[in-house]
Amino acid sequence: MYGGVYSFMPLGEASSGAQFPIQADFLVQPGRDAINYEAKWNEWLLAEVVILCMEAVQQFKNMMSGSSSFCVPLNSQSAKSWSLIESCLAPN
Repeated sequence: MYGGVYSFMPLGEASSGAQFPIQADFLVQPGRDAINYEAKWNEWLLAEVVILCMEAVQQFKNMMSGSSSFCVPLNSQSAKSWSLIESCLAPN
């Protein structure tokens, strides 16, 4: 399930909008339908997910620039996502 948010099990109404699942030890609402957005722990976890994703993209970019044998197959949706991520990582 792309864009799903998991805290060991899927959280019913939680969606990240990402093209991959996000699994973390989130504090959840009663009924496990969503994460508790007011919890400081969850705020920290979400910030760390963003940092991790940015670092992963930078590593992929480094691997791609250093080796012509590495390639990432792109479809139209992933190409749009990739260009958005690259624009976020571009030096100002």
